Amino acid sequence: MERLTMAAKLNIRRDRTPTVLRKLAKDEADSRISRRLLAIANALSGMSHGD
Repeated sequence: MERLTMAAKLNIRRDRTPTVLRKLAKDEADSRISRRLLAIANALSGMSHGD
């Protein structure tokens, strides 16, 4: 049986607002970068991983 582990806690820089990150994500051609930017924007907005 495979054992699941938790990811390490990451510190998120706060020099960009969630709104700015969402705009950057919208304009980003690379979908992986876009998804990561959206995830960071959501975390800064207080959304949990499960939301």
